[in-house]
Amino acid sequence: MRLPRFGSLRARADLAVENARLRRRIEFLELTDPTTGLLHARAFDAALLDVVRSAIARSLPAALVVIDVDGFAALALDHGHAAAEDALRALATSIRAHFGDRATYGRVGYDRFGAALPDTIVAEAYARAERLRRDAADAATIGAEPITVTLSAGVAGYPDDASTAVSLLAACARAASGAMRAGGNVVQAAGTHLAAQNGRASSSATSREGKRI
Repeated sequence: MRLPRFGSLRARADLAVENARLRRRIEFLELTDPTTGLLHARAFDAALLDVVRSAIARSLPAALVVIDVDGFAALALDHGHAAAEDALRALATSIRAHFGDRATYGRVGYDRFGAALPDTIVAEAYARAERLRRDAADAATIGAEPITVTLSAGVAGYPDDASTAVSLLAACARAASGAMRAGGNVVQAAGTHLAAQNGRASSSATSREGKRI
């Protein structure tokens, strides 16, 4: 009986490793937004469900932050599609930096992002979202040209504001929409436990100039 040559065994092993790498790459591309590298909306919804299920099972809190770019359509119109996508990529990087490695991130709309935070109370998520809003000026540059961009965000938590992933997402989306209706450049919480904090932020946002990125 002829034994396989060492070279052929090595080639097969290399091929198996390469095939596994390609499969992982394909799975990644199927789950992520090609512009930002974050999860796309459907994959993010599934990840949020896992976060909430884990919180329920361990009797721990979880929080969700939904972030909108104020006036993004006008930004894309003024500076072009490629420049707007550059800004989205930079913003995605900034969001990761502000919410940390344990969070799960998604691009859940054209100019909307989500961050699901395990083991996090609403007040902490709110504080991080507020820092992100204030630091938006450092999120990106478009060539050498400064542009004016502000962020609005909604924050909601389990179990404070919702008991399921679906209701948590709905509560957070309502808060984000409320922030935009209030004029943008503000973080709004879904529940009443941060109402006073929201009120202070909303009143200051009306007189605040847009951030430069």
